[in-house]
Amino acid sequence: MGEDALIAGFDAGQTHTSCRLASLAADGRWQTLAEAEGSGVSHLAAPGGEPRFQQALHSSLSAALDRAGLSPQHPLAAAAVGASGIEAGPVQRRTQAAAAGAGCSMVPAQPWTSVATGWP
Repeated sequence: MGEDALIAGFDAGQTHTSCRLASLAADGRWQTLAEAEGSGVSHLAAPGGEPRFQQALHSSLSAALDRAGLSPQHPLAAAAVGASGIEAGPVQRRTQAAAAGAGCSMVPAQPWTSVATGWP
């Protein structure tokens, strides 16, 4: 990841979803750019669960990008989502697809790559 790398971390809860954006500073440390909240999620298997999950990620990411003064289309190098009820297997794959549908576009086109981060 280069100096323009932007990562997003999500804490998806039932009442609201938090998004923290960070970029790689010149000294090699991650610098928080903005934090914002969006709507809450429900389990993907619940009626309307997938669109609600997408809306929660999209609304919190959009608010964080706006707060950071960045374009709503600014690409992400990586994203991490913490959400209850997401276990390995089919639900995890549905979560990944839902996040991609929420506008969490990644660069390069290899979504869900593990990244070691040191949040300030």
